[in-house]
Amino acid sequence: MDVLSARSYPLEKRFAISLARTYIKRSTSSSSNFWRRQLAMLAIPVSFMEGMALNYAFDIDSVQYSRLLDMARNKRLYSLRDLETLTSQPLYKKEEMLFQVQAMFAFWQSKYRSNADIDLMISIVRKPTGFTNAFKKNYGVTLNEAFAAFKEEMESLSIDKHDSKDNDFIDVNYNGNK
Repeated sequence: MDVLSARSYPLEKRFAISLARTYIKRSTSSSSNFWRRQLAMLAIPVSFMEGMALNYAFDIDSVQYSRLLDMARNKRLYSLRDLETLTSQPLYKKEEMLFQVQAMFAFWQSKYRSNADIDLMISIVRKPTGFTNAFKKNYGVTLNEAFAAFKEEMESLSIDKHDSKDNDFIDVNYNGNK
């Protein structure tokens, strides 16, 4: 974790991110399972850990939302494979990827199950293999299906907002509903 640049967020948001990371780590197991938890953290993609922390820390703001809509409108949303390369990307691209993953978690919580992300973490700590199988067990759909639903939703929102005659208002409190 700790991939996101701290310089792009004010102190309050950096503190919220830190608290969210602590919440995620503490929710997964007791301190007696420290090594098991550390092994489980290796089984989870870094982008998902960071996106989950951002999702718990604060809502998507208008700048993030606008960038996501622009990315969707121009067919530039990152694939799951692209998101795996998060740590090796330049800062601007890294932030775009994290905005996207944060929005993915917000969408999945509204569409599938609200605590599925923490349950996913707990199931991986118990059995630190098979992220994709644990994802399907906790969300009820495969990772690819969940990603396709997110991508379709973002692209439809970008078209709706772009084609709308009232472009002065964009709903920044994205909750998965149009």
